[in-house]
Amino acid sequence: MTNFSEEIIERLRGLVITYEKADSPEDRKKARREMQKLDFRMTDFNIKNITSSDFDRLISSGKIKVISNIANSKIDSTIKHEFQEVSTSVLNLLNAKYSVIDHHFINGLNFYGLYCLRLKQKCLLPKPFQQFLSERKHQIIYVGKAEGQTLRDRLNQELYAKGHGTFFRSIGAVLGYLPEACSLNGMSNQNNYKFIKEDQKKIILWIENNLEIAVFKTSNFEEEKYLICKLKPLLNDSHNPLALAELRMAKDKCRITARNK
Repeated sequence: MTNFSEEIIERLRGLVITYEKADSPEDRKKARREMQKLDFRMTDFNIKNITSSDFDRLISSGKIKVISNIANSKIDSTIKHEFQEVSTSVLNLLNAKYSVIDHHFINGLNFYGLYCLRLKQKCLLPKPFQQFLSERKHQIIYVGKAEGQTLRDRLNQELYAKGHGTFFRSIGAVLGYLPEACSLNGMSNQNNYKFIKEDQKKIILWIENNLEIAVFKTSNFEEEKYLICKLKPLLNDSHNPLALAELRMAKDKCRITARNK
């Protein structure tokens, strides 16, 4: 019997889904390696190619035990391994370690730093944004920072609509969603539009299925400007020499809809 904390179980579950849905042997190898870093090996359970059903059976049969009070050392060591210090002299975001996006991963990021969002291989943005991304020669679509709040709090805003997230508003606009008409009436801030709850759920699902994230500990938040200027991520407006007029137009359409009386 193997013991895992609830947090590790959820991260493993996400990796199993990634492995199960992988389109190439290389993607499966990557998912397998991530499982092994969490001390989970298929061979320990005589499984060659694991599925979500296999994983659930391991838990229900008792071969894997889920415990809530496991020592945090395993989680801490994983975080230390994954989240290295960032420096413009050594950082290469194109080859950084990217992780699946889910609540348990995000809620473990109790520190300050930078984050980078990348479109998964074989996933596509709506037209014309996919064409613009192809011209960038990389899959990175956004670079941001968590300076006055932890990455956990910042990314809950940006990826899970818990507050006012710049990226969430941008990706929602790119995907063609609109806020409720007149929803900004009487609001002091006439820019922070919100999508309706049902659309928020659809946007969150799209983010989890189509994007992956890399995070970095740093105390030098000027790195964000440098990286945006260098990489020109598709959905960054500020500091971006190739900021898209089409993105501004999509967000303006959302603002106009929310402001209309």
